[in-house]
Amino acid sequence: MRRLLRSQALLCGKLSSKPHEPPDETEIKTLEASARREKDELLKMRCEQVRESLPSKTERAVELATEKGASNWLTVIPIKEMNFNLNKREFRDAIKLRYDWEIADLPAMCTCGDLFTVDHAMVCRHGGLIIQRHNEIRDLEAEMLRMVCTDVETEPVLQEITGEELNRGANKAPDARLDVHARGFWDKQQSAFFDVRVCHPNADSYRELSPKQIFQLHENEKKRQYSRRVLEVEQGTFTPLVFTSTGGMADECKRFHSRLAELLALEKGDDYATTISWIRAKVSFAILRSALLCLRGTRSKRRAANISDIDITSESAQARI
Repeated sequence: MRRLLRSQALLCGKLSSKPHEPPDETEIKTLEASARREKDELLKMRCEQVRESLPSKTERAVELATEKGASNWLTVIPIKEMNFNLNKREFRDAIKLRYDWEIADLPAMCTCGDLFTVDHAMVCRHGGLIIQRHNEIRDLEAEMLRMVCTDVETEPVLQEITGEELNRGANKAPDARLDVHARGFWDKQQSAFFDVRVCHPNADSYRELSPKQIFQLHENEKKRQYSRRVLEVEQGTFTPLVFTSTGGMADECKRFHSRLAELLALEKGDDYATTISWIRAKVSFAILRSALLCLRGTRSKRRAANISDIDITSESAQARI
């Protein structure tokens, strides 16, 4: 604080020392930059002090909330036509999820028989909500790729392996699929394959890992399974798109969205900053809505009657009698 005040005083002194002569602009800019730098250092130091004073649970929540992309849903105008709006319960749930606050009106037990908690809701596979979360992101990425690429396909089947030598741990299944294929994303006419994964960073197996370690774990696993196969057999590129249920993105995913923003800005004639903000907002809301679905969605033990077994014509005729 003293250094910051001293820099500001020095700057003011320079401006008032020679009232009849124009100030040296270079020196003023240097002093201004120094004052800004010291102010940033002071704020960063205070932020670290606040973090160190937090309980471990809250500190973890703050760390996840500060990941790039995790706060975009909070910074956009809630325009209904763009699906950027939330109702009051969704907004309250979103805030509580963001800071890992207690949500009081949740059921005590899950249909799978386990205690129902927020962390359990994000990993429970009953009801297919985890699959819906994955497919929501996959379809959004494919939709945005169609704006700038040709030959975009979801769940493409990879070519069979015919003697190619792959690394240990590679997926060699004859019917192996990836989430999205697009042509001309990284290079003209080159096939690019993408695979989406959404993980919950507060799952028990990740409690001792930082967000960066979690991202690296999943990126490395995806690359081990598919990278060599795509390179050797498909003659294309492979990019894992790893997200967290809190809205964070891994490095490869950030690079993908940066490239997507470049292509989309060029296609639409918009500036890069506006385009990347729009992309992040779309992704942020898709992840948030999927998390809210996992939290509040229905997980029934039994499926409803199969609609294919219902004779609609017969029932309609009986209803008219």
